[in-house]
Amino acid sequence: MTFSQTTLTPQDVLLTGEWIADGSGVREDDVCSRIRAILPSLRNLAISSDGWSKLLRDPRDERFWELTYPQSEMQGGGAPQLENVTGFYAKSKYDLGSPPNQQAESFHALCASVERTCSELTQAGDAGLARALVDRLRHVEWESLSELLKELILLVEQSLLRENTPHHRWILTNLSLSLARFISSASRERPASPSP
Repeated sequence: MTFSQTTLTPQDVLLTGEWIADGSGVREDDVCSRIRAILPSLRNLAISSDGWSKLLRDPRDERFWELTYPQSEMQGGGAPQLENVTGFYAKSKYDLGSPPNQQAESFHALCASVERTCSELTQAGDAGLARALVDRLRHVEWESLSELLKELILLVEQSLLRENTPHHRWILTNLSLSLARFISSASRERPASPSP
């Protein structure tokens, strides 16, 4: 592998590996190999409370990266994914450095709730919406969070307009209410200074 294949470039934002099944079994694709080659160049900062994700930082440009296994239901945990995330998301989810503040704790709770709900959405057949919700939360800063959540509520409401099973509608309704509650509480807690 070349140097550019063993390090992250400024253009890298999301690397999603896949496992390929062929006649001889299951093997990793080139992206899995690249992620494996990149990991030694990153600093380990934290592991999530459930143990399924890890926060890393590239010492060359100080960007935060989250290592996850989106297909964790697969044997062995599934193929890896390395995604650039905002400092706000990283500090909120992984409780880094500074003492926790109410915004970080609230946002972390919201992310955890949305991630759980997205697992249910995926099982209910709405993987596209689930992915859109999780992806967008990982790339938001506090200052634009309320606007993003309003957009996400619209996405959820559009999904509600389609024909869905009662269980699917229940999931979407609860998600919409959670997002709206967070917007209401966040507007009362506007930070006095920039993001944590």
